[in-house]
Amino acid sequence: MNNPFSEAVFDMGWKLQMEIPFFGKQCKIEILAEAYRETEKATDAQIASYDEFSRNSEGILKKVQRLLAYEAGDEKKAECRFSPVMLHISQNGNYALLFDDSEDYENGIVVTIKPELKVMASDQYL
Repeated sequence: MNNPFSEAVFDMGWKLQMEIPFFGKQCKIEILAEAYRETEKATDAQIASYDEFSRNSEGILKKVQRLLAYEAGDEKKAECRFSPVMLHISQNGNYALLFDDSEDYENGIVVTIKPELKVMASDQYL
């Protein structure tokens, strides 16, 4: 399995950049593979989750957008309210998209993708 994090920068985890389509616009996000020390490499589960997201991002992001549209009241409100910031991948391979929220600048919002698709406040996730 190819390790996309082999060239990543360490800063409280292994960081990469990626562009994703979000409500019809290209958005640059950070990918963070959680690690506590620079001597820890990305786990096989993290690499597999990154690959899964990369291969299936179009379908995953459509589901995420539907959840956020429901959360905001409709798609247009969600597009204005939420901005994707980071794909956070835990060491066990669970992952979530973190968003800035114009109605809650301090906390933002999270959509967990694995193990289950669910919207929650970022303080519940992190």
